[in-house]
Amino acid sequence: MVKKALKKILDPKNSNLKNVLVVVLISTIVSFVVNKVTIASNIRNAVEKDVDIIIKPIEKGMKEKQEKAQREAQEIATKKGPEIAKKMASKEGNPVLGNKNGSKVVVEFFDYACGHCKREAMELEKLIKEDSDIKVVLADLPILSQQSLVAAQLGVYIYKVNPKKFADYYIAVAKRNVDPASLKSIVKSLGFGEDILKKAEEDKDVRSVIEGNYEAAKELNIQGTPALLVGNKFVGGMISGSDIKAMLNR
Repeated sequence: MVKKALKKILDPKNSNLKNVLVVVLISTIVSFVVNKVTIASNIRNAVEKDVDIIIKPIEKGMKEKQEKAQREAQEIATKKGPEIAKKMASKEGNPVLGNKNGSKVVVEFFDYACGHCKREAMELEKLIKEDSDIKVVLADLPILSQQSLVAAQLGVYIYKVNPKKFADYYIAVAKRNVDPASLKSIVKSLGFGEDILKKAEEDKDVRSVIEGNYEAAKELNIQGTPALLVGNKFVGGMISGSDIKAMLNR
């Protein structure tokens, strides 16, 4: 009796058997896929957790190290800043904007290729228009690229041979890139020939000025540009013209 029943159930022609097999097959596939997804999800969660365990302490350590370096730079600059600012203000060669004899002195270490320095240029331009007693000493510190150096050499050289055209050069470069085509276009618009690039590169006074700026920046432990000496205070990073004015008037 049992044998007959089993035989009937297992008969390939039995439609019920086919249905059962299909259900079993689908259930097996679904179960396999679900398990695989669950395993993959568990692996991903475990990896993310492990990455967090590894990365977060590294990020924290780097942040603490950076903050410590900034504090040390601030301490050094605050201590040596006034002396260096005085020396930079009286030094010949670095371009000056505003009143050459002004009693309120700002020294900016900058790179023509630096985006924040370009924005700072606009702030300084407004500042000297608002206050006729401000002297801004621009210390070229080309650290970003070879073109930064080319732009710096041109700026110092133009100030040396025709100081009245320097401000136009400074603002023009601040509004554009420092690629060769842009620099050639700018110097041409100011009435200089292309030979000025070679003259600026070979000028010993220009080289001496920029090397002196590197030395001053090293002494102040400057980590990047812009970096400013505002009166007796050091500012690492961009600052608005209104904040500079407030610092100078304290």
